[in-house]
Amino acid sequence: MEAAAIKMAFAKLVIDKRTKRGWSGEDLAKRMTGGPRGPGGPKPHMSRAMVSKIEQGACDVTITRLYELARVLGTTPHRLLPRVPKVEDVHDASPDETVVHPKLTETTD
Repeated sequence: MEAAAIKMAFAKLVIDKRTKRGWSGEDLAKRMTGGPRGPGGPKPHMSRAMVSKIEQGACDVTITRLYELARVLGTTPHRLLPRVPKVEDVHDASPDETVVHPKLTETTD
């Protein structure tokens, strides 16, 4: 699975979790707090623009952000990660050797 496809699959999972809660992208961004800011209350940990980029598959998400998204969305990081094919029975080939496309299988829980 290519990087763009992984990002889009992740985006879909985030959107699904968010919409099941009845939240807008702005609602999600407001819940992603980075801690107290002072008299103005907690500072946003994520902007609405960043939520939009994630939901469009337009950016990479750090591991820290993955855990925070999972916490806010009431799930685990594992459940936000898309299933990707895994490669089995792959061997190292010499530069002169023709490599046959490896067998791909879907990962399972």
